[in-house]
Amino acid sequence: MFELRPGVRDEEIVAGARAAKAAGRACFQVFARHVGERPEEEAEFEAARLVDLLETEQWTLENAAYAAEPDEGSVYGFLAAPAVVGTIYTFRLSETS
Repeated sequence: MFELRPGVRDEEIVAGARAAKAAGRACFQVFARHVGERPEEEAEFEAARLVDLLETEQWTLENAAYAAEPDEGSVYGFLAAPAVVGTIYTFRLSETS
């Protein structure tokens, strides 16, 4: 899984996708860390950026889902709600490649 860190260049994302393709992987995942839910415009911009970069490399966005981990600090224990820690974008290699 490729981690989308702040300031990562487009070329690094494309290189990760090319490496996954060269390794024979059918899927390429990108993890974008963030705290909590983001404004819809920011999430759409990030998804559009990734799609624009990876479609030219024959990857198609298959899914975008929140990544969460348990909230260990809850005083209620069993009622602990998961905290969103990022988004995982899953791309699948197009059939034409």
